[in-house]
Amino acid sequence: MRNSMFLLGVLYFILILGFNSCTDREVEGGTPVVILVSAESRADSPNSNQGDPADRTIATLRVLVYESVSGKLAFNIPVPAITNPTKLDVKTGKYDFVFIANEGSDSALATQLAALTPGVHKKRSLYDMSFAADAFVANKNIPMVTCVNNVLILDNEEYQTPNMQASQTGVWPIAMERLGIRLDLSLKITQLQYNKFVTNRKLYFTNVPNCVYLFPFVANNRTTIPAGITVPFASVDIVDIANPINDYTKEIQCKRIILPENTFLDITNESKALTLTVEFGTNETASGILCLDPGNNYTLPRNTYFDVSGIVQMSSFIFDTAIKDWASEDFWHEL
Repeated sequence: MRNSMFLLGVLYFILILGFNSCTDREVEGGTPVVILVSAESRADSPNSNQGDPADRTIATLRVLVYESVSGKLAFNIPVPAITNPTKLDVKTGKYDFVFIANEGSDSALATQLAALTPGVHKKRSLYDMSFAADAFVANKNIPMVTCVNNVLILDNEEYQTPNMQASQTGVWPIAMERLGIRLDLSLKITQLQYNKFVTNRKLYFTNVPNCVYLFPFVANNRTTIPAGITVPFASVDIVDIANPINDYTKEIQCKRIILPENTFLDITNESKALTLTVEFGTNETASGILCLDPGNNYTLPRNTYFDVSGIVQMSSFIFDTAIKDWASEDFWHEL
């Protein structure tokens, strides 16, 4: 009896080893398969705003496929031009997929990503990578990233993410997350303020991060752009208010300002909040902070559409803000 139990234990141990080795082989040298993916820009809630078509542009896509167990890069797949849909040549196994859209908005980062070598680099190398602040301007495609971990790629071109009850075939929809924020500004000013503002039309932001990391909250060593970011003169419109209240007869309008996300660990630190300043002349300015929740959360996280209306006082603003998530339900990009 004791010998039988010993033999059963040995057989069980061998079976476990065999199962694990099969799983590892499935990841490292599985059967070649083809999966289809499509990507769209993500919305978080029903309170969404589609924005402009440029907000949803996905010009290029890079797909980094990492072995879930070892963290090693298995495939580095660039998609330099949009096709409908895109075929990804991978192998059966369990993987972490990282999708990066519009890397061309930062040529230095694009070079880094292209140099990632399968079998050499690991997923943790991405945690130090970031898009520079100048990738987030209105005339460039907005960088987007999403990560889906522990995806099973099976035979017969099937895939299964952790939130799926069963494997699926066909096109895998990927919801891309913008790393930047969008601001629309409408600021009421008096005729006297208008007279001082109209020539230079200078608005600028301070406390703007100099980069945005691929993954949120992976580092707390960010720095800001010393000079801030000035809104281009041509982007600043001034219109008459049809039925003015009191002395406020004009309105400054700036649509589709794209900036890097502004996040930090201590979300109650007001000194790190994004600050908007309107300059009316020498030593005459009005400033106000833009954030999720004054007094509680001074950040402006990625993929946020921030609609700001306000009244410019002597040296400050009275803001009425609406925070929305970008939506793109009707604008799918089949990749």
